[in-house]
Amino acid sequence: MTRHLTRHLAMVGGITCVILFAGSSAGIAAADVVPKLDTRPTCASAGRKAMTHKGSIEVCLKSEKEAHGALVRHWSQYPKSDKTDCVGKVSKGGPPSYIELHSCLETLNHAREIRKAHGHSNLR
Repeated sequence: MTRHLTRHLAMVGGITCVILFAGSSAGIAAADVVPKLDTRPTCASAGRKAMTHKGSIEVCLKSEKEAHGALVRHWSQYPKSDKTDCVGKVSKGGPPSYIELHSCLETLNHAREIRKAHGHSNLR
């Protein structure tokens, strides 16, 4: 029984290491390129439909595509920690959005600029 338990614990530990390694690799990869997001559910949501002209999903998808283009153009200019934080935020808790990802990155960037302008040295 003890050998069986030892083998089981070793297997669980190995699986845990693989999961942790895979998770950290995904986080690293996420920061290197703009992630691929499925924004169709976002644009099909009732809240988003209410914000677009006549509830058009196409208008929303066009806005998401424009935000994706802006992210592609400026992705390398954002700090890796901001990209990791913002990708995590827009990937959890609801349908993902390039518009929200872009807003998150820009908000962190503007906050950093404001802190710098006011002489705060605790910048990320």
